[in-house]
Amino acid sequence: MSTLFRFMRWGALGLSGGLLALFATGHASALLPPSYFWWTGLPASFLPFIATAAFGVMAAHALARHWLWVGAYSLLLVLFLFRMGVPYGQDAPPNEETLQILTLNFTPPDDSPPAQTFLRHAWGTFANTYDPDIIAVQSMHTYRRGDEVRLFHQLDTLTALGYEVEPQSASNRLNTYVPVFLRNEGVPRQDVIEMESHRRSGRHITRSEIEWDEQRFALYNVHLHSFDRLPFQRLFVRGHYRAAAREFASMYRRGILQRVQEARELREIVAADSLPVLLVGDLNASPFNWEYRHLRGELQDLAAQSGANWRFTWHAEAPMVRIDHVLGSRHWRAVHTKVDDYVISDHLPLVVGIRFRE
Repeated sequence: MSTLFRFMRWGALGLSGGLLALFATGHASALLPPSYFWWTGLPASFLPFIATAAFGVMAAHALARHWLWVGAYSLLLVLFLFRMGVPYGQDAPPNEETLQILTLNFTPPDDSPPAQTFLRHAWGTFANTYDPDIIAVQSMHTYRRGDEVRLFHQLDTLTALGYEVEPQSASNRLNTYVPVFLRNEGVPRQDVIEMESHRRSGRHITRSEIEWDEQRFALYNVHLHSFDRLPFQRLFVRGHYRAAAREFASMYRRGILQRVQEARELREIVAADSLPVLLVGDLNASPFNWEYRHLRGELQDLAAQSGANWRFTWHAEAPMVRIDHVLGSRHWRAVHTKVDDYVISDHLPLVVGIRFRE
């Protein structure tokens, strides 16, 4: 019995040490060179849930009076809470001085008539509930054919409610997967930017110049690289574990490095902009990932100013991380943030109200 007890004890301590190392790795990920430490992005993404497990393990160590373990876990948990910030913000009611932004990576469920009816109602609900001045959508193809703008999955509901999607720019025809819908007095100019990292991929970002509150600013609608379809199923097929694990690691590495390159290029573009800047969209990176930290640079996380680090946007059925963001230059301040729980995609809509600083 004593041998079995010692085996169980050392096994439990080994698991606890592994969790502690995973927790520390997630914390350090944003500071480590991604070319070598790309693999740390996964624990960084899910750091809030690692922290939950760490709290439970710390409580068990406290009951067993393992004070050294309790101290190590406490240190990392305090650091985690510091980085997460307060779970609430100084929300102010929206008014004519508040610019309302709604961002959503929109992957519709299906093309069935009931689903399309549901989507039409959902878009109307978003518009009427939050009255957003700007709706930034990712992953939805919008283009012009002849004199007609082609909108799919009931996005025409927004145009019926007074939103315009096509920029009045003679240099560009509407053809984008990151459209911006505006209900605004200013006339926007929109430019499609294909970064070097987007070559041969058909992907791009958009930069819109918008006038609001008698000032002009630049809005970047962004969807950074995610991953190819990962072979999760093969990881559980007998006889294929090793090959599937290698394939998984290779695809994950390629995805991380692609997103790192995009973040580096986009930061240079944004830093060179002469206007006040807003950068919105799906970065596929949480506030603990290297890509987010690098891209934020001198920008502010406007959503986090109102406690959004505690409001997760993905996956919609079981929110685990916040990878949708509204970043802004020093010209802005946030007044409120909301993550809506209305599910029409695998992401939840993020709504942020901001104002120009006086």
